This record gives sequence, C-alpha cells and structure tokens, in this order.
Amino acid sequence: MGQEVTCTVRHQGKSAKGKALLETSELILRGDLRLKIPFSAITSVRAVDGELHVRTKEGVTVFELGEKADKWREKIANPKSLIEKLGPKAGDAVVIFGDFEADFLRDLKRMGAVMEEKVSGETQWIFLAAEGGKI
Repeated sequence: MGQEVTCTVRHQGKSAKGKALLETSELILRGDLRLKIPFSAITSVRAVDGELHVRTKEGVTVFELGEKADKWREKIANPKSLIEKLGPKAGDAVVIFGDFEADFLRDLKRMGAVMEEKVSGETQWIFLAAEGGKI
C-alpha cells in the first residue's frame, strides 16, 4: 500500500505529531512517538469526523487523518489478498509450479482463474513457488 500522512496521534494519554504510514499489513507511526500496529492486532477500526480510531488490546489509538480516514479504515478492515495485489483477473489462464499455500490456491480459484497444466500460448500468468537458498 505504502500510503503516508503527516498527522497528530493520540495514544495512551499522549498526543504527538508524526508521519503515519499505511502498509500492507500494519499501521506505523514515525516521529516523537513511534508505533507499529499489525492489522492482526486490531480488534476494531472506525472513521469518525476525519479521525481513524484503531482499537487493540492495549486500547484505542486515534489518528487525525482528515479526508483519508475513511479510505484507511476500508483498507484496514478489508485488505486485498495477494492475488488481488498481483493482478490476475477472472478467466485469465494461470500455470503454477511448486507448492503454494492453500490460501493462495483458494484465492486463485475463487477469483475465477483458469488453471492450466502446462504453459501454452494462452497462458497469461505463471507463478513459481521456490524455497529460499543461494542462486
């Protein structure tokens, strides 16, 4: 995602200015107060009058984002899947090589990809799962 806004944040009775960053799986604040809130730690998120209210087990953190509050709430509440980020569309011909996580394969099928056995002239996407190591 990589969006950022300079804003004021209220957290645990403190107020600070900083740069809020909306990343793929976490919300980060850089400045006098430094925070990193993984989406997985967020129990609720809402936008109210230009403020983003983020609740975790530690309490509520309020980001004063102005007009971006609603967009950020939506992206936190409904993050895109890896398949949505990569770009295949319904009906695209896809070939996969290697062992993929079940979520990845499920999202490919749910999105409506046409799974092919081998690469052909119709293939639009090739995904390769490789284990780490030296090349």
